[in-house]
Formats: sequence, structure tokens, C-alpha cells
Amino acid sequence: MRIALFTETFLPKTDGIVNTLCQVLGHLARRGHTSLLFAPAGGPARYAGMPVIGLTAIPFPLYPELKLVPPTVDVSDRLRAFGPDLVHVFNPASLGIAGLRHARQLGVPVAASYQTDLPGFAARWGLGLFSEPLWGFLRWVHDQADLNFCPSRYTQAQLMASGLPVVVPSTGGQVDHVRHGANGLIYDAEDNEALVTAMARLVRDLQRARSLGIAGRTHAEGQRWDQVLAGLVRDWQGIIEPPRLALAA
Repeated sequence: MRIALFTETFLPKTDGIVNTLCQVLGHLARRGHTSLLFAPAGGPARYAGMPVIGLTAIPFPLYPELKLVPPTVDVSDRLRAFGPDLVHVFNPASLGIAGLRHARQLGVPVAASYQTDLPGFAARWGLGLFSEPLWGFLRWVHDQADLNFCPSRYTQAQLMASGLPVVVPSTGGQVDHVRHGANGLIYDAEDNEALVTAMARLVRDLQRARSLGIAGRTHAEGQRWDQVLAGLVRDWQGIIEPPRLALAA
């Protein structure tokens, strides 16, 4: 397959999205697929042997390390020359919007990843007034994709891989994987005392802590990058192949 990827952030910045992208690009290269990445300027010209198109970006005022490429950017010529089978936009907020637009113009399937709780960040930054509008914006963006992904398995593998007992809040992707009392502990996300109590419980009962850690690691080992990314490629193929079959008919 030929996969064009759009990301709001990439190297030299490091975060969960960048780590995921690096794994995806490496996986595609090892499996013989071809990729092209559109990202904010400042990173490498190639990654895993595949080209990276760096685009002029503007620092986000509340988070200067994050540099956003305006959604009005036009990369249609480069994208058309690449001839993608599919466009995948990671955490679409600005550059990802351009990726969605170009995918629709070219008539190719588009996938999107939801990776960052932007409404939650807005609330924590004292900008709760913008939380609901952000939810509306994100729903609008992801409604345009043929397929949407979320990174909860990645979160579990991260923690959730060290073999330590896991204590997680009762929100987010981790609750898809942590079973309270079996492979970790879950506490009420808004109850700080509940977190202290859970941690104290593990400190007092080391045998219990080891048991939870082993169970958590066993579960995480079933969520390896190769397995997760192989599933990603299968899902991509699922939205690429129907249009091809329709054309053949």
C-alpha cells in the first residue's frame, strides 16, 4: 500500500503521538509498504527510509513547543504525485484538516486517530468555556473519516510493560484494559484520596503488588507493536479495497 500520513507534531518533539508515528513508519517500511509523512518543519527529511515533508508552522501560544501548520496549507500537488491508496491523519486539529480536505479531493479513503484530549486540556488550562466547542469540532473532524482509531492499547503497553502494578484513574483508554483487582487498580479520577489509598494498599501488600504487576505485564505482552500495527494495516486495507472492488465491477 501507499499511505500518506499527516501529523500535528513530529521529531524533534517527543510525545505519545510522535512515538506512535515512529512505530507506524518503521512497521510500514519493514512490511514493504510505502509512506509519505507531512509534518511541521524542523524534523528529519526521512524516517525509516521514507520521505518526510516539513511544512512551515506557527508556535501554539499556550504550548510553544507545539508548532501548528495552518489548515489552509496546500500540498495537493505533492500528495497527487505520491498517489496514495489511503490518507491517515493523526490527531487532526490543523494540518490534519488539510489532509482530510485533500483526501476527499483525490477521492481516496481517509482514516483518523484521536490521540489527545483537547477539551480536557482546555478545562485544565482554565479555558473550560472552550471544552464544548472543541468537542463539537472534534466530532465534525472525525465524522469525515472512513475509519477512526484511538490509542488505548498503546497506553496499556506503555504502563501499562514495566511489570509494576498499575494504578489508573477511571477515565481514558486505560479502563479498556485494566481490570480492577485482577491486573491493576482503578480509582475515581476526581478523588485524590482514593489514589492515595490505592497506592498505600500496594505498599503494604507487596505480594499483592507483584501479583498485579505480573498480570498487567502478561496482558501488555498481548498488545505488542507488531500485533497492534498489523491490525492497523488490516483496517486500512478494509477501507481501501471496497472502492477498488467497486471500480472493478
